[in-house]
Amino acid sequence: MKANLDMKGLKDYARSIELMLDREQSLLPVFENSKEPEKQAQNDMDPAERQPLTRWKLSLSGKPVFGERLKFPAPQVSPLGDSYFYYFHAHREGAKKAILWAPGFGVSDLAFLFIKEFFRIELASGWDVLVWIPPYHLDRQMPGKKAGEGLITPDLINFRTNMNSAVHELGLGLSWLRKKGYERIGAWGGSFGAASLLLLSQHEDFDHMALMIPLIDWNTIWDSRPFLGIRQQFTSKGVDLQTVASVFASVSPRYAKLPKIPSDRILFLLADYDQLTPLDVSESYVASLGFSGTQGPIVRRFKESHSTILLNREVYEEYRKFLERIDKPVSEISEF
Repeated sequence: MKANLDMKGLKDYARSIELMLDREQSLLPVFENSKEPEKQAQNDMDPAERQPLTRWKLSLSGKPVFGERLKFPAPQVSPLGDSYFYYFHAHREGAKKAILWAPGFGVSDLAFLFIKEFFRIELASGWDVLVWIPPYHLDRQMPGKKAGEGLITPDLINFRTNMNSAVHELGLGLSWLRKKGYERIGAWGGSFGAASLLLLSQHEDFDHMALMIPLIDWNTIWDSRPFLGIRQQFTSKGVDLQTVASVFASVSPRYAKLPKIPSDRILFLLADYDQLTPLDVSESYVASLGFSGTQGPIVRRFKESHSTILLNREVYEEYRKFLERIDKPVSEISEF
């Protein structure tokens, strides 16, 4: 049943792309192979707007948490417009720890009912939180459109540009946290957001990373059964499928450089029945990270799917234990 929920989601998603293809006059028959995302240049700009956040409300031990909505001018490399972040902090003087938070595709006010528990865990552990708002979601959602509609496009050039721009936006948030004086900056990512963080971590250091159901390889979605009709349409329009695969590979962590941080400071929260990134793909990627530090990456599996993992309370508990672990001196770390 849980796997079927993922497949239904893929079918709905494929259908929306098929409708886009029906409106396209043509697709590019030739596409230059993509290069890996270039290193994000340091960007020390301040937010163009900084306002109290009214959309999402948080409390911690009965006390309100201060939230702000940050708006940054669009990076020059991005066609996606202004960048938005939600910044949560608890009025601690001299806070030195923050987490750059990258939610997944489709994040919404409904999702906040679940992911706010992650924020509470982080704040209670002394970490401030900077939540990236993905393009076409929440404040960036287009009127009359579904969450995320517009980010994924059948135009291969636009798709690659959008994915690389997402990485640049996260780099903007990271630079701002550094400018604020945070000495330790960790990262949390889910699904598409986790994939974007992994690409950013090729070039940038993080204190640690927690990655829930990351999209390791866009080709696993492209090759899925619900996308058969789309593959056939691409072929009928003269697009070489190997070219398409190379475009997806160019923005997939599976084919990118490995993260710079020690592998034992990475937590993977995986779903046994995930249909967007099947478990064998995730485990193969985890194995590729090898052993650096005291051990290899920490992996926790749950009998859930991509669609249902947020419903499992153990996910939040495992993350809480991970944050406790990384705050201990190496000499005190036991098997996690």
